[in-house]
Amino acid sequence: MAKINFFISYSHDDTSGREELEKWLKTLQNNDLIDTWCDKNIFPGEYFEEKIFKEIASADVTVGLLSQAYLASDFCKREMEYAFSLPNHKFIPIILKPSTWLDTKPSEVQALPQHGLAIEKWDNQDEAWHSVYEGLKAVVLEMQSNFKPKDDFVTKEIEKIDFVTQNKKGTKLSDLFVFPNLESGEDAFEVESIDEDAFRTGDKKTFIVKGTETSGKSSLLKWLYMNLGDDYSPLYLDGMSIFKTRNFGDHFEREFYSQMTGDFGAWMECSDKVALIDNFHHGISNNILEYLNDNFAMTIIAMDDEEYLLYFMDEPVYSGFSVVTIKEFDLAQQEELIRKWFVASNSVELEEISDLDIDKLEARVNNVITTQRIVPRYPFYILSILQSLEPFMPSGLQITSYGYCYHALITAQLIERKNIQQNDVDTCFNYLKTLAFDIYSKTKSGDTYSKEIYDEFRDFYKTEFIIKESLINKLENGDSPILKIKDDSVRFEHAYAYYFFLGMQIASEQDDKVVSELCENIHLRENSFVLIFTVHHASNKDMLDTIRLHCVYSFDTTEPARLCPEETEFMNELVSELPQSIISNKSVSENRQLRRKNRGLAPSPSTSDSRAQKKNKELDSDNPRQVDIVEVNRAIRIMEVLGQILKNRAGSFKKSDVEEILEDTVELGLRILGIFLDDFKKPEFVEFISRKLDEQIKKLEETKQRELDDDQKIILAEKMVQFFGYVITVGMLGRIFKAISSDKLVDSMASLAEEKSSPAYDLVNCLIVTSQGGFNVDYVKSLVAKYDKTKNLWAKRVLSYYVQDYLNTHNVNYKDRQKLFSTLSLSYKPVPPQVKMEFWTSKTRHFLTRQPKLLAGSF
Repeated sequence: MAKINFFISYSHDDTSGREELEKWLKTLQNNDLIDTWCDKNIFPGEYFEEKIFKEIASADVTVGLLSQAYLASDFCKREMEYAFSLPNHKFIPIILKPSTWLDTKPSEVQALPQHGLAIEKWDNQDEAWHSVYEGLKAVVLEMQSNFKPKDDFVTKEIEKIDFVTQNKKGTKLSDLFVFPNLESGEDAFEVESIDEDAFRTGDKKTFIVKGTETSGKSSLLKWLYMNLGDDYSPLYLDGMSIFKTRNFGDHFEREFYSQMTGDFGAWMECSDKVALIDNFHHGISNNILEYLNDNFAMTIIAMDDEEYLLYFMDEPVYSGFSVVTIKEFDLAQQEELIRKWFVASNSVELEEISDLDIDKLEARVNNVITTQRIVPRYPFYILSILQSLEPFMPSGLQITSYGYCYHALITAQLIERKNIQQNDVDTCFNYLKTLAFDIYSKTKSGDTYSKEIYDEFRDFYKTEFIIKESLINKLENGDSPILKIKDDSVRFEHAYAYYFFLGMQIASEQDDKVVSELCENIHLRENSFVLIFTVHHASNKDMLDTIRLHCVYSFDTTEPARLCPEETEFMNELVSELPQSIISNKSVSENRQLRRKNRGLAPSPSTSDSRAQKKNKELDSDNPRQVDIVEVNRAIRIMEVLGQILKNRAGSFKKSDVEEILEDTVELGLRILGIFLDDFKKPEFVEFISRKLDEQIKKLEETKQRELDDDQKIILAEKMVQFFGYVITVGMLGRIFKAISSDKLVDSMASLAEEKSSPAYDLVNCLIVTSQGGFNVDYVKSLVAKYDKTKNLWAKRVLSYYVQDYLNTHNVNYKDRQKLFSTLSLSYKPVPPQVKMEFWTSKTRHFLTRQPKLLAGSF
């Protein structure tokens, strides 16, 4: 049971009153209900003033023994005022003697003894002290059953964010939070959007929230912590600090007392408790589920996509959890976030904002996220870009590549949160990059670096480099530490900072051995991130060449897909069933608005969406598909790294080198596609799909009140094989496009497509050209003529889908529009004004909106 800490504030003229109070409090102490402290506990040589105010701050209750001597003492007055100023702190006046206390601050709160009659005035002073005792006992019992988040915890842990506006008052999570896009369901055909009410109502009381590292999982859990309070009593935990395999009560009790008022034992008797566990991982024993099920009304755990796909998706004990995925923001949510940022930055009211100001900010954000395609549309990246535009940011810090989002965030944190001078930033960067490399060298990860090892590094660094002790302290301590020191372990507060500084050190040292080590294990998420940051920091072409050469050998024995008729013939039956026209009856502006609502469905550029990141030792060597999946994951990450080399450093290479790297990147994606297309045509895959469809077939049979024979089941399975082939192909082309999409690469890609002269290269090139200048009518005509001549129905239909989708969302002059319709053998439709009807069949809409999700679940 938690003890309530009492601080006794009194005048030394009333020492006898303090001693009498201590006698009456003894029973509460003996029953382990309270601890008391007063200035008699100060040892000789201690700074008494500092000690006293520290004890008041750590106490739950200050008991003030009021007399005229107390009210006349300046020091007692300071103690009293300080106690009143503390949040979640009670000041209880005990009236010892008649005085002028009714004209002071204590008159605003209930005093003891009963009726506020001075103890000296009671006929029986034992009765007076007994009244004091009963009153204090009631306060203690009430406090132990009053469960509220501590203000200090909310301020420093829940509301804290890493973004800084020009408004020096500080920005909180609640100032900027926009509820994310959440989807529930594992079946790509049956996902549904969910809102915050899903966590308050309904039968589901166990949730897994999954997403990429920067998708906003932690912010969502912290927002739920603050907003579930009306219905539940939440507890927030960091999964990285959970090490027990059994008897989790001690850990939960420790966390309770760090963030809540009241008694843990009493709280555990409540029926409305919620466990919010961030950074959940496979190292946490499944035994925790029994503890959570027995003690909590609801459990919400958050984890990375890949952690879920590798370790939890097929784990039976988690089958009862409702799986919720955080998707990218749509443009409407992005605008809401930009408006909130503008309010926080400029200290204005929401209704005072000019739409023109928002339009200007939105254009800057979209220039990075949409035009340059540097980062996905998650709040982290939107806010990083907005922060980089703030007046206090160093001039010249422009976000032109992936790493600058992090550079801007870290720089702002050092300057604004840590009050580090601009000329000390480089010193801090050097300390942090050297530390990151030491962590990697000793642990190969950022999670097992002990305090003892860190202290050794700290001492060594100070002998080798000039750095102020105060700078190191700022990095370690405060409301927003860069380094987190807890439970005898030291790590970077955020994983991205570790990757950022490790990449910086590797680039500066040009350490080929480490680069080789990272490249060989690039299928591991952290290694690919480190390599991306190494590319960001690298200024030496030799280093980039080393990374590149390590990356080009995946699937070098597999032929890349060309998407010629022989490869895609097995999908022709599906293509013939899809509607030829998806032209909208809505206006372009309406379609664009609809697109803003529905964007973010495709996987983000920095995410592999792979369920196959298992280490080789964890694989079943008798299953060749498992090994292929690991290689697929490795290849996708290599594509990301090669794409970063192209986007960041295209100007550092000769044109011939750029085209060679570009070809390596595209070919790698097409080799992955080739593997899947080959597998989809095999009878074994049809049989696999047949087994997976059994449950759906049973539902179909129940609904239709008829049975399907074996031949009908095989036909249905073959349709699914064709569908997966279509989806994987479109999705893989999209991944290749995202990896190489840059205005710097348009000419090189055009040359490469002309040289290769295959439908696969044609379609990738078409996406690149369109992203920069719209569809070229003559180019589309030439492709259609080529596909008609070779009878490549599939390639023509995919091209038609790309063109029609573009026409739905962009204003194209009517002559070009007519020509494109004619080329695609479609009945011409002019750009409509406002419309009153839906523009495509439900079957087509279902396919077009769900295909990216199928792709996300396929790798």
